[in-house]
Amino acid sequence: MFLFAQHLCKFARMLDWNDLKFFIGAVRAGNYTHAATRLKVNRTTIGRRIAALEMELSVSLFEQAPSGYRPTAAGRAVLECAEQIESEIERLNARLATPNERLAGTVRIAVSGEIGTEFMAELLAFRKLNPDIKLDLLTARDAVINVLQRKADLGICLAPYRPENLRGVKIGALPQALYAARRYLEALPAAHEFKDHDWIGWGKEAANSASARWLRANLPDAAKISAEVNSWDAFKEAVLHGLGIGHMWCFVADREPSLVRIRDIEPELSMELWLLVRDDVPPDSRTRKLMEFLAPAMIRRIAA
Repeated sequence: MFLFAQHLCKFARMLDWNDLKFFIGAVRAGNYTHAATRLKVNRTTIGRRIAALEMELSVSLFEQAPSGYRPTAAGRAVLECAEQIESEIERLNARLATPNERLAGTVRIAVSGEIGTEFMAELLAFRKLNPDIKLDLLTARDAVINVLQRKADLGICLAPYRPENLRGVKIGALPQALYAARRYLEALPAAHEFKDHDWIGWGKEAANSASARWLRANLPDAAKISAEVNSWDAFKEAVLHGLGIGHMWCFVADREPSLVRIRDIEPELSMELWLLVRDDVPPDSRTRKLMEFLAPAMIRRIAA
């Protein structure tokens, strides 16, 4: 397949670039209708261009799959070559561009609800350098699913390991431990026992989070849940203001002078943080640029 792809790449340079561009768009969007919206043409144009490409190459580029249409083996080879040509064109445009010309458009980002707005500063820094790129942020209960379903171009995802059908950059492992606010601890009576703590719990929408599962497995039925929340940002604020104790990401809580770690790290609550895109859909230049900026910035943040 590699040798075939190499031969095809030489032949592909004689094809109409617009046909290849529409083919790339259809693969990235997942279907002709979404591709037409992104490329600002009608669906008929997408179909006509891809049909012309298939006729020129004498191969079928798409096949039916349980989740919809996907590239055939020949389609994947064409995609590999077309992506190389696209990269060369982008490099040429970058060399010819004036200093004031920048990448423009939207990148859709799914952010795991269990990490919330923790990396908003890094996103802001990217925007300052790339003001023509709009960031469409979606807080998702499961950011991985949003990327797989093409609801997002990029996912800031918490996962125990890299999911299948996705690729990207591992930012690092995020441990959790139990924290309490100093004001909360100072208000406790001297004879206070651990079993008598107030706890911050997770609501039904976050019932499958690792922290929620830990609470169900380890707290007795008589445990006092002072508040239930459905987002990391609300959880953090609840602990900070002394509503109760709860498990927090150490890279966040250890930097909060008003918080105290009251137990060791819980190994079973550690998660990996990833920047992920679909494995079968090449990211566009805006998404690649964002990933290249975010990965080192996020690694510095969690390691500081």
